[in-house]
Amino acid sequence: VEQGAEVFAGVCDRAAEHGLRVYLEFVPFMSVPDAATAWAIVQAAERPTSGVMVDSWHCFRGATRDQDLRVIPGERILGIQLNDAPAVPMANMLEETLHHRLVPGEGDIDLVGLMRLLDEIGSPAPRCVEVFSDALLRESTPSEIAVRVGDAIRAIRAATRWSASTITVAACTRRPKSACAAVRKKK
Repeated sequence: VEQGAEVFAGVCDRAAEHGLRVYLEFVPFMSVPDAATAWAIVQAAERPTSGVMVDSWHCFRGATRDQDLRVIPGERILGIQLNDAPAVPMANMLEETLHHRLVPGEGDIDLVGLMRLLDEIGSPAPRCVEVFSDALLRESTPSEIAVRVGDAIRAIRAATRWSASTITVAACTRRPKSACAAVRKKK
């Protein structure tokens, strides 16, 4: 945590020179594997313009639990990425996260519960739909993806008190020369 905090503090200081905030995203199979570790690094860095990024896939596939998110002040959760996954993980988590995520509501992640928890702790963070899916891009046009994801997000919003005014949608693949559909919708 100490080494991570030192490096993170340096990034925050450089970003602050340009009026930017920095969030730390935890990834289950990387050196910052969960929300508790990310929050410990952010706290140790002692930079008021920093916070944590919460990705639903990373919470579901990793060790992050509701209580880990509850200890983070809502205003320090600076971004939320929504996507879905089946209950049973693939053998290769890197392959799954970069190429096989699901549209929100089409898997087994309790996204309504996650959104309610983040609302409960007072997170004003923008919600971004991040679906890295080769199949989605292969089987759908960017317009079809936008409609499908938009419908999914509206269903989740209807089941929560979520009051975010902006939704960003990203459906991409990490492969070179691939398409990326992005739609931004204001309430």
